[in-house]
Parts: sequence; C-alpha cells; structure tokens
Amino acid sequence: MLVQSQAYREQYGFNSVYLMPVNLYGIGDNFDPTSSHVIPALIKKVYEAKKEDKKLEVWGTGNASREFLNVNDAARGIVLALLEYDKSDPVNLEDR
Repeated sequence: MLVQSQAYREQYGFNSVYLMPVNLYGIGDNFDPTSSHVIPALIKKVYEAKKEDKKLEVWGTGNASREFLNVNDAARGIVLALLEYDKSDPVNLEDR
C-alpha cells in the first residue's frame, strides 16, 4: 500500500497518507487469555492476581521494547494526518 500511495502521488498528484500504528489498546479490547494482546493480557493478570491475592507473573525477559497507543489517541492521529500531512513518507503513529 505504501508503494501504491507513493506511485499515485507521483503519477496523479494524489495526496494519501500511509500510517503505521503501534500496539493499540482501549475500550472493547479482547481480554481472552488465549488470544489477547499485551495490554489487556497484563490488565487481566493484574486483576486475577489481586483478586486471588497471588503474585503476578509477567512473561518475557524485559529486554523487548514496545510502544502502546490508546485507540482514542490513534483515531485523533488518523484524523490529524488526513487533514495536515502531505508527504509520501510513511508515518509511525505513536504517542508523543
């Protein structure tokens, strides 16, 4: 899609935006322990550990770096990019 966007811009002067959102979380998220993503999985683990008065186990080494963005902030970023951004470079949609 990025290459198509850039080709349309070059050939037709078509302004398009290629956004790459980071990991999203928010209302309506999936809290199923077998299929959820990082944030809802951690929320569920904290809730269960607190409810059962147990230690919290978090997977991983702690070496990985991740970025998270609330879906409401992502929506605002998408609208802002559509209204204000006029370049062919891809945009990493993140919280800054």
